[in-house]
Amino acid sequence: MVVSVSNFIKNEARRYGVNFIRIYNGCDLERFYPTWEDEGYMLYLGELTRHKQVYIPIMVSHILDIPLIIVGDGAERKKLEMYARKKNAPIEFYGLVNEQTLVRVLQKCSFMISGSIHEAFGLAFLEAEACGKPVIARRCAAIPEVVKHKETGFLCDDLNDYIKYAKILWKDKELCRRMGLNARRYAEKFSWNNTAERYAELIKELN
Repeated sequence: MVVSVSNFIKNEARRYGVNFIRIYNGCDLERFYPTWEDEGYMLYLGELTRHKQVYIPIMVSHILDIPLIIVGDGAERKKLEMYARKKNAPIEFYGLVNEQTLVRVLQKCSFMISGSIHEAFGLAFLEAEACGKPVIARRCAAIPEVVKHKETGFLCDDLNDYIKYAKILWKDKELCRRMGLNARRYAEKFSWNNTAERYAELIKELN
């Protein structure tokens, strides 16, 4: 028996004849919690690599003139910094940060945004939701299992969707807060206690 962290991975494995059981990753809900602050910026959190499609948040920042903080590092960082400068977008690259800073930038953002085209689970999205923040992400891979469209955030098919939904959340603070409340409630389903219980049940079944 092999454990997968999402239905997406479980279904992909079936194509190769592998029997998986799905147990979602857990989130530290005591570490990631809402403070209901909003300092007026979008947040991208993750690797700066090609499949993360970080140019999407950069384009949204440029077109809508919304400040964007990018947390993370990777092979594409220099290219992305040059791209952001070329677009003259209001963007800050934080690089890698410590745990305390990571939590605080999550708690103080307006919402998270990601252009990633592949996620086996999407823990960063769940951490944002645990902090009471809506997430705008791509409708692909395991992301719809973590981000519920029009409930805890928005799922996008193209750049136009990203622009449309970012504009909505940026202008409608009440909707942003309401989605943030939904996001926190949804994230609570992914507590480490729930994950541990599922593993304990699996061990009993195997014995």
